[in-house]
Amino acid sequence: MSSNSASHQRADDSFEQIVTRISPDARATFTAEQLNSLKLAFRQVNWKNHHLIDIRFSIPVFHRSLYVVFLAGRDRRSAQRRQGKPIDSRKALTRLAAFVLLMIGSLGVIYQVVQFTLAASQRDNVHPTAIPWLETQAACEHTGRLWEEGTCWDRVQSPDF
Repeated sequence: MSSNSASHQRADDSFEQIVTRISPDARATFTAEQLNSLKLAFRQVNWKNHHLIDIRFSIPVFHRSLYVVFLAGRDRRSAQRRQGKPIDSRKALTRLAAFVLLMIGSLGVIYQVVQFTLAASQRDNVHPTAIPWLETQAACEHTGRLWEEGTCWDRVQSPDF
């Protein structure tokens, strides 16, 4: 599939998604010629993404998912679109800083959860430990431990002890 036909297919798919969202009564008012003209207009839109930074990811939040998009790059909007609402740069920088801090905090929490999970999985391992105050084989075996090479060993010692 050539890049042009792939681009047309994406535009056609997007067009179909939008048309199916129009109410059936309104959709019935479109002629075949109007629908075809709209489809051709969709093909002329540049669907490519030209951002220097394009970060997209989902964050599971309780039983839902939050989709986060961070885009940065050269402003390619038309002059008419740029004349819209003026941007307060301090407010934008504050929001960006808050977002970065939130991401760093989230990564810190994820790191702690992973560390806790790894530590918990290692708690089930056996950690043999010498019991120095039991100096005879009889005293050692009386407590249910193992006497080996002149030392009393506890084979089920918890790492949390």
